[in-house]
Amino acid sequence: MDSTNIHNLSNGKNEGLEKGNLKIFRKIPNKRRPKQHTQRSRDALHPEKLKGQTNIFLKKNDDMGGLVGEVKTWKFCSKASGKDVAEMIILDKLPFTTVWHEGFRKLMETTCPNIKIPSRFTVSSYVDEIYLEEKCIVHSMNLLVQDGLSCKGISVECIRNVIKYIRGFPKRLDLFKKCAKRANGDPKALVCLDCQTRWNSTHEMIDRAEKLEKDFEKYDLEDENYRTDLGSKGVMGSVDWFVAKWFAKSLDIYK
Repeated sequence: MDSTNIHNLSNGKNEGLEKGNLKIFRKIPNKRRPKQHTQRSRDALHPEKLKGQTNIFLKKNDDMGGLVGEVKTWKFCSKASGKDVAEMIILDKLPFTTVWHEGFRKLMETTCPNIKIPSRFTVSSYVDEIYLEEKCIVHSMNLLVQDGLSCKGISVECIRNVIKYIRGFPKRLDLFKKCAKRANGDPKALVCLDCQTRWNSTHEMIDRAEKLEKDFEKYDLEDENYRTDLGSKGVMGSVDWFVAKWFAKSLDIYK
């Protein structure tokens, strides 16, 4: 320190003396430790917060009565947990809205409070990601079935038109139920239409129609406008029923 600074500190002014002392000693107590050393100290005090740390648990073997177990490691992963929820919904045939149910959310809060419960839209995207290969296989099977049906498309189209006619009005459907009850004793016998996006819907439509052949014949006698509205191409004939039985048997392997 030069003579000028010494004179300024000792000139009798308290403000200058305090200010000078602060300038000299301010940096001494505020020296910080290295950031790496501080982080290590925090990790030592809170080992449960270590990133990437896995937990060890004993998984018991139920086949051996719980007497034998296997040591495994586990680490929480939000994305993996969301995919497991999507797989649970598919395996148990649950709706996507299960993630919104109060009971499911309460279970997750108790067993795994760290999990971020995905929405039903996120779960549906996980399903497409997990079962992408199966989705492609089903689409290919649907194309093969539709291509095979095109060779006898007249009979299949005839069945489709008859079902559309019956299901078009509630009175016609009620009349068909009465005919089914008198013919085979099943008042709940219903016909269904196929859907292009469902690979097995055409087989289901033909299979149900083939089993209800007597019901259609009974309905033909009860409904006066049946043949008039459909025309000659819309009414099922003996050849159409033979083709329907053959298709139902052929498509049964894809069920």
